[in-house]
Amino acid sequence: MSHYDLTKLRAMAQGNEAFVQRMIGVFLEHTPEQVRQITEYFHNHNLPKVSALAHKIKPSIDLMGIEELKTVIREIELKAKENQEDDLPSLIDRLNTIINLVFKDISKELAA
Repeated sequence: MSHYDLTKLRAMAQGNEAFVQRMIGVFLEHTPEQVRQITEYFHNHNLPKVSALAHKIKPSIDLMGIEELKTVIREIELKAKENQEDDLPSLIDRLNTIINLVFKDISKELAA
C-alpha cells in the first residue's frame, strides 16, 4: 500500500511528466526540513512558527495525495494557531511517521 497518490498531480500536469518529476523533486528536497523544523519549533514552544510551517506544507501534502496527513496537517496548523499544545505531540509524531513512509515509498518507486 502506497502512502501517497499522484493522481491529482498528474491531472494538474496534463501529461507533462517532467513537471510531475520536478514537483516530486521539490517535495523531496524541502519537506523533510520543513517537518524537522515543525518538530523543533514545537519543542521550543514557538507555536506561531509551527502553524505557519504547517500552513506552508499543506498544499504539498494535498498535491502528493497523502490522504493520511490531510487532516493531521490542518489540525497541527489550527491547534498551534490557537495555542492548544495538548494534541500536538501525537499529531507531530504522526506527521513524522507518515512523511518517512512516503519518502521510503517514493524512493522505492524512483529506484524501480
